Amino acid sequence: MKEKWKSSRRLNRSVLRRTVVLAALFGVFLFVPLGWRLYQIQIVEGAQYERQAVAQQIREEVLRPVRGNIFDRNYNTLAACVRADTLILAPKVIKDEAQAILIAQGLSRILDVSYDKVYALTQLTDRLYEVVKRRVEGETAEAVLAFIKENKLGRAVYFETDYRRNYPNGDFSSHVLGFVSGMLEGLDGVEKIYDSYLTGTAGRVISAKDGREQSIPFLHEKTYEAQNGHDLILTLDSTIQNIVSTHLKEAVIDHQVTQRAAAIVMDVHTGEILAMDAQGGFDPNAPREITDLAALELLDGLSGAELDSARETARLAQWRNKAVVDTYEPGSTFKIITAAIALEEKAVSPDDTFFCSGYVMVPGWGSPIHCHRLSGHGDETFVSGMQNSCNPVMITVAQRVGTEKYYEYFKAFGFTEKTGIDLPGESKGVHHTWSAFDNLVTLSTYSFGQTFTLTPIQLVTAVSAIANGGNLMKPHVVRALVDAKGNVVKSFEPEVVRKVISQETSKQLCSILETVVSRGTGRNAYVAGYRVAGKTGTSQKRNVETGAYTQGKYVVSFVAFAPADDPKVALLVMLDEPMSEPSNLRTGGGMAAPAAGRMLSEILPYLQVEPKYTEEELLSAEIVVPSVQGMSRSDAENLLDYQGVNYRMVGGGGNVTLQVPKAGERIAGTTEMVLYLGEGTPIETAVVPDVFEMSMDEADKVLRLAGFFMSATGAAATDDAEIFAYAQDFPADQEAPTGSVVHVEFREKSLQD
Repeated sequence: MKEKWKSSRRLNRSVLRRTVVLAALFGVFLFVPLGWRLYQIQIVEGAQYERQAVAQQIREEVLRPVRGNIFDRNYNTLAACVRADTLILAPKVIKDEAQAILIAQGLSRILDVSYDKVYALTQLTDRLYEVVKRRVEGETAEAVLAFIKENKLGRAVYFETDYRRNYPNGDFSSHVLGFVSGMLEGLDGVEKIYDSYLTGTAGRVISAKDGREQSIPFLHEKTYEAQNGHDLILTLDSTIQNIVSTHLKEAVIDHQVTQRAAAIVMDVHTGEILAMDAQGGFDPNAPREITDLAALELLDGLSGAELDSARETARLAQWRNKAVVDTYEPGSTFKIITAAIALEEKAVSPDDTFFCSGYVMVPGWGSPIHCHRLSGHGDETFVSGMQNSCNPVMITVAQRVGTEKYYEYFKAFGFTEKTGIDLPGESKGVHHTWSAFDNLVTLSTYSFGQTFTLTPIQLVTAVSAIANGGNLMKPHVVRALVDAKGNVVKSFEPEVVRKVISQETSKQLCSILETVVSRGTGRNAYVAGYRVAGKTGTSQKRNVETGAYTQGKYVVSFVAFAPADDPKVALLVMLDEPMSEPSNLRTGGGMAAPAAGRMLSEILPYLQVEPKYTEEELLSAEIVVPSVQGMSRSDAENLLDYQGVNYRMVGGGGNVTLQVPKAGERIAGTTEMVLYLGEGTPIETAVVPDVFEMSMDEADKVLRLAGFFMSATGAAATDDAEIFAYAQDFPADQEAPTGSVVHVEFREKSLQD
């Protein structure tokens, strides 16, 4: 028994030893791979899993920088960013289907978006960031916030700070400003050129979230503030820009301009662009909307791919900055350059005499090159040749200069290169290479601005050099970059490209060009009290396919600077294909010069340029009607006598009860005011007569007889000028209060250039 017990005990021990051994072996077998795997996870791959864990916990919110503002030179806002947040949905934290339906119903109703679209977003339950709608602002944003608060949806639906670009003045200077994309990236104008400065640098907010998307305090929390973009200070002056835009638009309408128009005002000493306008533009708030009525008419009846193509063509056309991108043959405005070259090279003097028979025969060209006046101008000096815009005179002096020298100056004035203006898409025109230029025929046609093209910005830059004493300036539209604190980060100083003519030649030509406006083809740009220097131009357009000149299609232009004795600004007005009648007025002198004159009549006083009247001008100079209504008879007499105003009194009362014209009107200094004394003086009306095509004296007489006063603007009346009334502000054959001042614009007939 005892042996049996011992035997059993030995067996149990043996089993135990085996079990222990097996357990140990099995434990080792299991532990080694497990330990190895733990080693891999904790040691070898620990950093990777730590990064994954952090990534699951960490949330990063992008802080959008505010795009910089754009101001004019007087800090008037031209472009700014307006708060317009983006609505975000976090489907992962939506509690259940009922809440998903609630969100879809509420947001679709408030935002006016599809219920199905919002509901589909709520079903992306593995997502934390889905854009519901961008640019939510105003009452809509307030309604969404109220909905979120009412239904406690703060973690599922929320706003992310965002902005939209706002141009408060609509299409004002749109070609200079340009526009941006939906993501606020500059796509055109200074928005594009200076995009890197305007954009700024995005910031970030880094924070930790638990599995329920709730913040874990003090864990990985850090904020990197966004750096807002710099502001742009432009060289543009909003007042001058408005003046130019208003009168250019009037010219486009009056003369039925079919291929748009452009105008530029430049500070001749700095190259700063004070105004730049290209009619047929766009509203940068909605740049893809087509605004041109003629273009919209062409889209009627189109569909499919044809409509898409035509619509895109119309968009590209309205975005095109005609003042910088389009090229044209300058015509007689280029005679300024020819004159500058000839005077600088001493190839001509102002008193040199010429004879114009109406044409010139040029060696190498089988037919005569005509003057615009086919009968010829006869004997004339160089100065009168400029006044008459005589082609034979310019051909003769260009040939005196010679091809080599002329081409050197052509290059020096910048016509073979871009100006470098800080706007996109600049062209440089098409011109002959030296080998093709080196002949008398090409030289002769260049002398009066044909057979080559340039851009408006190239020409006004070159003319500014003539006005400022000979320095070719680099044109620019941005004055400075300013940070959020108002500190100037970068300023753009005037840059002289090169010296092209001497101070002596500049003064000589300024004097000659002033006579072109006072006595020559530029008379329609005359501004009383100001010495305007300028030159008209009319160039026939070429057929794009054949290269031949097209009858009846012209580019008419006028380039000027003022005052001629101390130039401040240069101005170019260009109208592409005017079609209005009478056809003899489709010239630079007949259409572009009057518009330029109206612009300068407002720009120069705004720039505080003091008028200097000649004795003749003083006799007809306008005055501002003083206010004497309500004064006693003696006080009114004393004031008007002191100011030298002509007047007569009607009635026997002691006080002035009515005056005509009313205070603030502009009238000729010789006009006689009428003062009514006593009570009961009625304000009567009369029919305004039509004075179109009357002379200045005739128009004044007719208006006076009808009970009105006349204020004359436009061309100056000289002994050899055929001045006629072109437009009046009070419509003819309609009634107006007697004593009203009718503003009449006068123009010179048959100005050819």
